[in-house]
Amino acid sequence: MATNKEKDREEYTKKILDSDSNKKVIVAGPGTGKTFTFGEYLKKIPGNRENKIVMTFINPLVDDLNSDLGEKAIVRTFDGFVKKECEEHNLIKSDEQYFLGANKIISEDHDYIFGTKKDFSHLFNTLDIENESEDIQNFVKKQNEFYKFVDPSVIKYRLYDHFNKHQHEIPRYDVVIIDEFQDFNKLEAKIVVEHLSKNILLAGDDDQVLFEFKGSNPDCIRELFNKENDYESFTLPYCSRCPASVVKFVNRIIEYSKKHTIFPADRCDKQYLPFREEEISSVKFVPYGMGSMFPIERELKDIRDRNASVLILHPYGATNEAERLYEYLTLRGFKVNRKKKEVKKKVFEALDTLSNDQRSNLGWRIILPFLFSKSEVKKMIKRCYDENKNIFDIVEIEYKQKVKDVITVIQHFKSSKTKTPTTGQSDTLLKLFNMEASKIGISDDRKNKIREMKRKYLGYKLNNTLTIEMCNIGNSKGLSADYVFIYPFSKQHFKLQYPQDIYNIVVALTRTKKKLLIFEPEENSQQSAVKDLYEESAE
Repeated sequence: MATNKEKDREEYTKKILDSDSNKKVIVAGPGTGKTFTFGEYLKKIPGNRENKIVMTFINPLVDDLNSDLGEKAIVRTFDGFVKKECEEHNLIKSDEQYFLGANKIISEDHDYIFGTKKDFSHLFNTLDIENESEDIQNFVKKQNEFYKFVDPSVIKYRLYDHFNKHQHEIPRYDVVIIDEFQDFNKLEAKIVVEHLSKNILLAGDDDQVLFEFKGSNPDCIRELFNKENDYESFTLPYCSRCPASVVKFVNRIIEYSKKHTIFPADRCDKQYLPFREEEISSVKFVPYGMGSMFPIERELKDIRDRNASVLILHPYGATNEAERLYEYLTLRGFKVNRKKKEVKKKVFEALDTLSNDQRSNLGWRIILPFLFSKSEVKKMIKRCYDENKNIFDIVEIEYKQKVKDVITVIQHFKSSKTKTPTTGQSDTLLKLFNMEASKIGISDDRKNKIREMKRKYLGYKLNNTLTIEMCNIGNSKGLSADYVFIYPFSKQHFKLQYPQDIYNIVVALTRTKKKLLIFEPEENSQQSAVKDLYEESAE
């Protein structure tokens, strides 16, 4: 027999499915059944799978959506959709490389060449580029051609402009579903709302805005949800993912944010209710001493035989603490999956590009800051622009040889584990990453120690029973785990001052499926005020 909560939850979904409106917006908190609702809605819409599309931003979310909805609709990232449309309409040149971060390089170039800063990603994402002078627009075009790359925001603008001029070439779907709409910026939202809205369902939560670096604008979903327009508004209040104590904790934080006007007045008003009840709280605050990782190890050992998934989250500003924790757990035999550092990833991509094309301006532009001072890089970029030269043509031969040596080192590592680089080549590689060549012995010793420690701990049952993911909060969207660890949870990193503070906390807490463990400093002076809100919610 269905409970009152089950009936109530079904009623919220039924309202969405029964609506005759072809423009709908759902605002709902984490774990409230948006994916289930998408699936039911797709069943209702007649037509073939190829004429239905579901889009979101993050690859983990796409993977989950594809698993649940892939038989009913095409599922892809919004960036993937834009790239495909641009390729079909020849909006990306054959020699252009799709490069995330291209606008950052162009912004630096503008500063180096003209002495003024321009945030080109912001200009495109907000459509303010249309108000800039022809000289500014031509500068972007010239640098794109110089590097043979294109930034995601630039191709989105190209597609937006193309659809405005060629309405008949806009793809027509029987239904378009957009998830995480709160993370769309103005440019992206206009592509969706103005050009893909024949039959559309938008979903998101303006309490979970994470991608401010690309101009995420929650106003896009707030305006559709709150104001009089042709969109019908819905909510889904019941959280089935998180334990009740986590949901209550989140609500206390939201109430605090509303009371102290941290949230804007036009925040989307919605309920966030626990679907599952519990007798014992699933939130645990674990004190740790400065520099001590043992409390985390102890908690991991305590759950090692439960065949559980673990997600370790750290705030953006805690990179050093995260590095130490990763090394500590690795030394003790834990297998921790973690993304590569973006800086090193870019460098290796650049070296790979140069191994195929030694004259690549893009490859050299990424490598330059690792070989020269900022003032030297500035002079070189200005000279290339003024004299219409490639970077390769002005780099001295000794640096060309050094980069060639580094590429040789990498190729050695790729081709055979038995081959080792020469001392000179090793020194060059280390120098590229700002390491002192004299420390290579220490580095090797450290690697050997890690191998020995891993061998020592290989017998631990723990290695085979825990799946541990580790990332910063910004990369956790689309992820969830039985046990979520947040470290370090200090007042330095978890504040209650700005909307972004609250967004990050809400996302972090609601990754939890079974238990949330928050590692806070033992010193009272270092503890976040967020804990006080938990104690109030637990009363």
